[in-house]
Formats: sequence, C-alpha cells, structure tokens
Amino acid sequence: MGGFLYGFSANAMSGTLAQTSFIELFLTAPDATARMDGLLASFLGGAFIGAVVQAPISNKWGRRKANLVAALIAIVAGILQSASYHIAMLLVARVLCGIGAGMVMANSPVYMSEVAPPHTRGLLVGLQGVGIVTAYIACSLCGLIFSFVQNPVQWRLIFIVQTASALVFACSLMFVPESPRWLMENGKEEQARVELERLHSTKSDPNGALARAEAIQIKAQVEAEKNLPKGYVYIFTTPHLRKRAFCGILLWVMGQGTGITAIANLIPVLMGGLGFVIGGIVNAAILAVMTALIKYYLDTTYQPGINAIVALYFIFGFAFTSTIECTAYVYGSEIWPTHLRSEGSTLAYASFFGNALAYSAPVNLALKNIGWKYYLVFIAVTVVSTAILAVYFPETKNLTLEEINAKFGDEVVVDLKDAITAEARAESGENKTTV
Repeated sequence: MGGFLYGFSANAMSGTLAQTSFIELFLTAPDATARMDGLLASFLGGAFIGAVVQAPISNKWGRRKANLVAALIAIVAGILQSASYHIAMLLVARVLCGIGAGMVMANSPVYMSEVAPPHTRGLLVGLQGVGIVTAYIACSLCGLIFSFVQNPVQWRLIFIVQTASALVFACSLMFVPESPRWLMENGKEEQARVELERLHSTKSDPNGALARAEAIQIKAQVEAEKNLPKGYVYIFTTPHLRKRAFCGILLWVMGQGTGITAIANLIPVLMGGLGFVIGGIVNAAILAVMTALIKYYLDTTYQPGINAIVALYFIFGFAFTSTIECTAYVYGSEIWPTHLRSEGSTLAYASFFGNALAYSAPVNLALKNIGWKYYLVFIAVTVVSTAILAVYFPETKNLTLEEINAKFGDEVVVDLKDAITAEARAESGENKTTV
C-alpha cells in the first residue's frame, strides 16, 4: 500500500497534463512549458524534503506512526490538488504531495525490513517496487478512462482517486503492528516480544521459539548500540557506516542512472509514433540496443523501428523493476543498524529524488542538442555502477538484520544460533519445572 501510494502520487500528474480540461485551465498561458516542468519538479523537490523529515519522526514516534503522518499529508495534498483553481495553489499542493510520498517511500522499506523474517525479507520488502509499478498501471488506466469524461471536473478525478488511496493506506495502518526493533529500542521489550511471536510464528514452529530467539538477539544488539552517537556527521566520519552510506547512495545513482525517468518521459513521443549485478548487465544491454534504435528510428516514420523501441521500453521496465528497483528497496534499508536505519534510508532516498531531478530536468534540452547520444550517459553510469556493485557490496541474503552488521565490520553481540540454543535451554528448563 505504501508503494502504491507513492507510485500513484508520482504518476498522477503525467496523465493530467494531457487532459483537455486541465490544459484549458492551466496550460494556455505563454509559460505553459515552465508550468509543466514546475509541476513535475515540485513533486520531486517535496519528496526530497519528505525523505529527510521522516527520519526524526520515525525515530521518535515509530515507523507506523511516521507512515500515518505521511498518509495524512497525502490526504490533505490530494484534496488541495483536486480543488485547485490557480497554478500557485496546485504547485503548493504538489510540493505537499511530494512530502507525503517521499516519507512513505523512505519509511516503508525500513518498517518492512524490521518486521520480515530473514528468509522472506527480500520478497516482502521488494513488494514496494511491485506496489509502485501497479500504481503506475492504475494511474495510466485512470487517465485513459477519465479522458472520456466530458466535464470540467475531468482532470480532478485522478486526484480524488489519489486521495482515496491515501485514505485506504491510513486506515490499513490501524491493523499492522509497530516494528519490534523500534519497540525494543524504546524500552517496550514485552510488546516487542509479543509482536515478534505474532509475526514470525509458523506451523513448523507453533510455539514461536525462533521469534523468542530473535528477541534475545535484537535486545542484545539494541543494548550494545543505545549509547552510540547518531546523526549524519557520525555516519560520514565512521568507516563502517560511511561504507553503508556509499552503498545506499550508489544504489539509486545506478537506479536513476539507467535513465528510467528520462526514458519514461520519452514514451508519449513513442506512442505518438505508433539482483543488482545481473540486473545491471541486463539493463545495460537493453539500453545499448534502445540507444541504437533511437538513433536511427525515433524521428522517422519507419513503423517497425518505432514498434521495436516501444517493445524494448516495456522489456526494459520489466528488467529494471524485477532487478535493480525491487532489490534496492531491500538492500538500502537492511544494511543499517537499528539506531541509524531511518537516517540511512534518508540518505538512500534523498539520493533517489536528487538523481531523478538531475537526470530528468535536462532531458528535453539534451535530446534537442545531442539527441540519442544522451542515452550513452545512462549506459556509462549503469556499466560503472554494476562493476562497483560486483566488488564492493557485501551479500546479505538470509541473514538477520543484526547479523548483517558483521558484513560491515560491526560486532554482532549475540549470534542467532546461540540465541536459539539459549532459548531451547530456557524452554527445556521451564518444562522440567512444570513437570
């Protein structure tokens, strides 16, 4: 739901720009192009702010409440967008919308990584990417359906749907538990244990022995970290934390460096004409073929060439989402210790939104001046990023969040196997006492 809210908020304006009633109200002025750029950039700017402010809120009041605040901001923004009658009001609403969406984007992977068991963490946290893509599809369908509405309210309908999605997300948060790791860090040990058993008990472990062992490990790690400094200065002046920061930032330098945003901006033109390392290699290869096709066929009427570019765009989107995007949400949140996970997420997603602005803002100018050669930049960034990923990033598969610390040179106070043994002994002792 968090991924869906971000995806719908981000994409709602793209279809709106083509609605006739919106064009009549906002885009008949001489500065129409500047207005369009402003409406797109204001969202990304707001999202950058949202990614930053979610960290102190999440640390103080909890991961769930931080998402609730974000949902409420998105609801207000949705109402303002759907009620806008002046460009200034709409721009302010887009900034607010970006703040709420940026908070959700950065905070949801933190929450999901902290509640997911190690063996399914990749799948569950990666669902954020699935939610975003699903929202893009839903948004496009809404744009198509609403284009048939013959009424000035036409363009407002998509923002009403966006408001409804934020409301549903806010209501859904009433039914999910707080992060056990945040609870443990804030002295609510008993509640943390209850939530862990609720979340991690399975048919093969009906008594929740593994969850109780996890609680032992989490408590020991939290106790060891509670007196450590916090903040971004501490992160960048401490080698093992600085490495994490570089990993998180590089993830989205690579993600946006594939040109996904710029290529998405190219789609209206085209339509008018009709795991990290593996992911990096595949995306670079597809980009290379697309670049060649764009060079020879983009500004022509040769239909097979145009069709091939469109087909490759969808193949590229599938490859990007199923490799780089989904895994980046997982990796960017799980590599951080609990007391710095929200700040680490801020660094990753501030990089995401900053790079989105950097790569998408000059697209029209670059395409006008150097054409297809602009896509060579994306190929170069993707190839270099993939090479760095292959040699610099530690593997985290099937490890608890506490055990991942060892991959960056930190001390793991209690190994999970030792915690399981201690829990088994404690349970055995309780059974003997009962007998």
